[in-house]
Amino acid sequence: CVSPRSNSQFPIPNSQFPIPINMIVISKFMPIAQTLYSQLDTERIQAFQVAQELSKKFVELGFQIVPQVLWAIGILLITRFAIDFAGRLTRRALSRTEATLRKFLVQAAEIAILVVGVVAALSKLGIQTTSVVAVVGAASLAIGLAWQNTLSHFAAGVMLISLRPFEVGDAIEGT
Repeated sequence: CVSPRSNSQFPIPNSQFPIPINMIVISKFMPIAQTLYSQLDTERIQAFQVAQELSKKFVELGFQIVPQVLWAIGILLITRFAIDFAGRLTRRALSRTEATLRKFLVQAAEIAILVVGVVAALSKLGIQTTSVVAVVGAASLAIGLAWQNTLSHFAAGVMLISLRPFEVGDAIEGT
């Protein structure tokens, strides 16, 4: 039963309340819309699953990294306390030496402890410390060779301060 008003290809049932043409079009395109919506819903679910998996991996990574970072911070704090303790101990042990030499030796001890602490912290973070130690050693060798004359004069000054071969007021003879 097709309505006489309809010249379209969509049949309109004959009833007391005729169905508007837009309802018929909607009813024809509804399965297409539902299919598209289900595909969109599937994509949305997949995106949600990817986001959920990514957040799960971030949490796992956080549980792996955060303890290592906390340990590294703890090592650096212990290193700081060790530097203070070694500085006080070295000052007491070298209290009878000349002030310049004492200051140099205290700073050398503090720097050595700092280097050991930083290498230990880097090791706890998972960084290969053998390469860091090799780079520091190579840099020290390069600096030592470049500053050979300056360092020999510095060593001579340290020896003069520590051995005190002459006193204030001594005369130096020579050419």
